[in-house]
Amino acid sequence: MDIVWDRGGLVSIKEEDRKRYVTLLKSLLAHNFSYALYATEYEDTAFEGFPRSVSLPVIQELYGDDYEITRMGITFVERSYVRSKLIKETLWHLKKPCTQG
Repeated sequence: MDIVWDRGGLVSIKEEDRKRYVTLLKSLLAHNFSYALYATEYEDTAFEGFPRSVSLPVIQELYGDDYEITRMGITFVERSYVRSKLIKETLWHLKKPCTQG
C-alpha cells in the first residue's frame, strides 16, 4: 500500500492484539508509503470500549524503530463516555526515515 489512513483501526484493537495488527500493516506497506494515524488518548482505565486510548509512547513502541513519527495536529474534545470527559485526538504521520546515500 502506498497510502494508509488509519482512522479507527488501531484505536479499536485490544492492547494484546496491537503488535499483530501493526505487523500485518507493515507487511503491506510499499517502500515509499505515507501513513496517517488517528489516535485518541485519555485517562480512564475503567473504560474498555472504543476508541481505546493510544498514547505516543505506545505508538513509538509499535512503530518507532522503523518509522519517523510526526504529530500533524491535536485537538481536545469532551466525551461523556470517559470519566475524565476530556480526550486528546492526535493525527500522526508515519514514514520511513530518509537515508543518506
